[in-house]
Amino acid sequence: GHPDCKTPNIDRLARRGTLFANAHCAAPACNPSRTALLTGIRPSSSGVYLNSQPWRPVMKDVVTLPQHFMAHGYEVVGGGKIFHGGFDDDASWHFYMKRPGDPKPSADVLADPHSRAGGIIWGRLDAADADMGDHQVTSWAIDYLNKPHDKPFFLACGLYRPHMPWQVPAKYYDLYPLDRIQLPKTVDNDLADIPSAGIKMAKPDGDHATILKTENWRYAVQAYLASIAFADAQVGRLLDALDASPHGGHTIVVLWGDHGW
Repeated sequence: GHPDCKTPNIDRLARRGTLFANAHCAAPACNPSRTALLTGIRPSSSGVYLNSQPWRPVMKDVVTLPQHFMAHGYEVVGGGKIFHGGFDDDASWHFYMKRPGDPKPSADVLADPHSRAGGIIWGRLDAADADMGDHQVTSWAIDYLNKPHDKPFFLACGLYRPHMPWQVPAKYYDLYPLDRIQLPKTVDNDLADIPSAGIKMAKPDGDHATILKTENWRYAVQAYLASIAFADAQVGRLLDALDASPHGGHTIVVLWGDHGW
């Protein structure tokens, strides 16, 4: 990871279990990666390669991971971003909490040329953690953990950050002063061994090129690190609640992301 990245809660989870330090997702995009993980079917078999493709119509009879637990007597609940975008699967859940929206930045932040580049936007929010959709989804999951259950359960808590927009409460930006940000090393010919389809997906002339051209790289890295720190805080809340609940000693925790975004 990035040398400046502060993730004490994710780190403590890693120390308590198994860390896959060289894991590879099935596709470098949200929908095909999530679909592959939740169905066990690779994009090369399903044909789901793009974020715009509904996955259920081409896999009508496929049993998803949550449905597998359902079939074995589990109560299956979820909230936040698990499946991609508008492709949530009602058949996969006994109950599902849709993620609430987030507060908007001030007009000054929105007007700041150092708060956007290309299709990516970021900025400090004058808001409390509790105002954020991810915090509210985590609170719902904590409430679920604090309840007694007469059946085993599968609980999915989907955090949206650090996906863009990288807009989180200001205190997370304060963890990373701009003048101390270390910019990641890059390789000029990094795409030289990538086939044309992969280069097209990487968009070498896209948002990152615009970030460099507008001299926003340091600001963008700060915003991304701040978003990771916010997500880590939610992981910490959930771990603390699990440890304090009656279920802490016999619950398996799996932390995963779709493609490292």
